[in-house]
Amino acid sequence: MNVYEYANSNSMVFVDPNGLCPWCVGAVVGGVFDFAMQFWRNDGNLECIDWTEVGSSAALGAVGGGLLNCKKSQGCLQRG
Repeated sequence: MNVYEYANSNSMVFVDPNGLCPWCVGAVVGGVFDFAMQFWRNDGNLECIDWTEVGSSAALGAVGGGLLNCKKSQGCLQRG
């Protein structure tokens, strides 16, 4: 796991000026939403949660969050 992925693995040159890490926010939203839907559908039975599906939703949320931020700010990172 690369904790500097938000800065293209080069935190000395690139920074996330607002500190929001859009990929992280998207991943949390995607994963939590999928988990909540499965939990509700399965009447609260944790044994029925498909963790692969939760992980996939988190990954898709991360991609979506990153792309949305890049489009909105006309660039994901700024030089520090």
